[in-house]
Amino acid sequence: MSSRGVRACPDTTLSQTVTPKSGRRVRPSGAAVLLVLALAVLSMVAACGGGGDGEENAAEDSATDSEAEANEEADEADDTGSEDDEADDDDSEAGDSDVETSGDDDGDDEDVVEVVRAPLTGLEWDETVDRSRTALLVKIDNIEGLARPQVGLDAADVVIEEKIEGASTRFAAVFHSQSSPFGPIRSGRSTDVAVIHALNRPGLIMSGANRIMLGQLLGSPVRNFTYDGLPNNYDKRDDRRAPDHFFSETDRFWEEPIEDSKAPPQWFRFRRDDLAEGERAPCSETAEPASGVSMNWGTGAGSGPVDYEWNDATDSWDRTQADEPHVLENGNLISPANVLVQFVDYRSTGLVDPAGSPIPEAALVGEGEMWAFVDGEVMVGTWKRPELSKLTRWLDRNGRDITISPGQTYIELVSPGDAEIIG
Repeated sequence: MSSRGVRACPDTTLSQTVTPKSGRRVRPSGAAVLLVLALAVLSMVAACGGGGDGEENAAEDSATDSEAEANEEADEADDTGSEDDEADDDDSEAGDSDVETSGDDDGDDEDVVEVVRAPLTGLEWDETVDRSRTALLVKIDNIEGLARPQVGLDAADVVIEEKIEGASTRFAAVFHSQSSPFGPIRSGRSTDVAVIHALNRPGLIMSGANRIMLGQLLGSPVRNFTYDGLPNNYDKRDDRRAPDHFFSETDRFWEEPIEDSKAPPQWFRFRRDDLAEGERAPCSETAEPASGVSMNWGTGAGSGPVDYEWNDATDSWDRTQADEPHVLENGNLISPANVLVQFVDYRSTGLVDPAGSPIPEAALVGEGEMWAFVDGEVMVGTWKRPELSKLTRWLDRNGRDITISPGQTYIELVSPGDAEIIG
């Protein structure tokens, strides 16, 4: 579905590529060239003193007509430029939008300062790290009694929580800007195919998958960093019970030789981090105060209910699971800057797990309702992804791209009706 005409707020958001005014080059139009020639002819006639009033007036008329034509063409070019800007907004494909430049408006190149930001967090990039390195997509378990406490979820740029069977969930953690150990590593699911397509051929880290899903995952644009592909990069911890005993760390995979490594594209539009007290963030007109959100993944053993509660002291959303603070092995509480609740339909894959429970797949191409929890508020709107090759767009109820805070984002793939906003 086309979202033609939807406009964002690029002039007040981070991670936009800005060209300094002094670097702008304008190519003259054909009408402008005619105007210059006409004025030159007029000047020659006046210099030679030749020609009667009729000839001089004719030359002036020609120049005036050429000037009008040039202005009209310039207006048309401006209109075309506006349409091109809208087209750029509509085509949310994988691209590079992680350089921000700032400087004075006097066009002095020496005043321009380049700020490189992480494409998935909007935070300033560590200049000692290769900005073109590939993203790592890591499957981390979340089964009660086995997986917790997890390792590394606080260092991921984006974490996606998906239902795997029954009430059980699993995390697809995307690492790009920070190095970290992580685990426990578990198997992939067909839901991850859509995530892979949005990351510019990431390294897929998982302990395995059933034969059918393994073919779907490795048939996607991905680097085979799985246990079968790089078994020496996986460690088995004696203090964890199988199958939740596989652990590793990001740098072991980033040290692998990678051809044509490319950073992931920018997934979100980020707010400025220097807003004055009381200043409204761009594209937040529809936001309403919210203290949190509660999600129900189902009944029985598994993940248990998940809640996020706004923390004014940390400007983040504290996570609880099964009514307990979700604390990692290093003692850190899971508390992302943003939580996006993406309501999706789960369809049957026709497969079952060893216990006989059906394995579902989240439909991530299409559109549906979304709730964006940002800065102590919630924006109710729509998510849209018309094709697998496109990125998901997050729109408020007015059809504008939302902006979120720089930092970590959790995306919750919840079934319609299984979440509640806490006022």
